[in-house]
Amino acid sequence: MASIGRLWLEIAHRLASSLVIPFNVLDYAQSLLVLFHKVEVQVAKLDIVKEAPWLPHKLSSLKEALRRFYNTARRIQMEAEDITNAATDVTPQRLESINFRLQHIERSFIDINSQNPYYKHLVFSPSSQTSRFTSFSSILDPALYYHLFRNETDLHNLAMAITKVQYAVETAIDTLH
Repeated sequence: MASIGRLWLEIAHRLASSLVIPFNVLDYAQSLLVLFHKVEVQVAKLDIVKEAPWLPHKLSSLKEALRRFYNTARRIQMEAEDITNAATDVTPQRLESINFRLQHIERSFIDINSQNPYYKHLVFSPSSQTSRFTSFSSILDPALYYHLFRNETDLHNLAMAITKVQYAVETAIDTLH
């Protein structure tokens, strides 16, 4: 029990000692790109493009938004590392601005319209289809439902899910600017 207390004390000390919030937004953006590539592969295996000719374009647009998010994250991460390493002078306003952006980035990916708290996160919510963790389940679930049941509502839900995730990514980009 004492070692757990020391661990929390060390974590609190490091957070208090750090000028910039220790959140690597570049790692986060890279993870989203890697996870989205897996989504593209899984959706391609479902072979629903014939019924949804708009799907490749929507997925491509989302991937491009994720790339722009990655590039923006790289810039802010370099800026944060320069401040942490004392490579540049920093004003209190600039420091507050960076920390504010890092604090609020995750909020971009929360679906405020979701009724169920377990499914609020657009990327890291559990799948309603499987018991195992699936990233981007907000996209994969309606795609899988359509593949299984061929219900047009599921295609509409798939289009809406991709749009919501893209909006979240665009909002995250705006948050970092």
